[in-house]
Amino acid sequence: PGLSGTRLERETLRGPGRRASRPGHGTAVAVRLAQAAPEAGLIAFDVFHSGPDGEAADAFDVAAALDRAAARRVAVANLSFAGPGNAVVE
Repeated sequence: PGLSGTRLERETLRGPGRRASRPGHGTAVAVRLAQAAPEAGLIAFDVFHSGPDGEAADAFDVAAALDRAAARRVAVANLSFAGPGNAVVE
């Protein structure tokens, strides 16, 4: 409901053979962005996967999403991560 009326695209960029994570990751942030800039469209690049230790995204999939966002000339990008430290991401 919080995203109704918002131009929203979704593109999956998970590595091959990876199972999708639970739906809804990032939805709360997307709702806030849509409320702050209702005229803007949103593109959700899905890089999270479900693995033996829970949900995760690796640096390669995140980099692919950033590359795709740049190719699409995305003006603002929000990246939200939680979990243990990762030297590549930090």
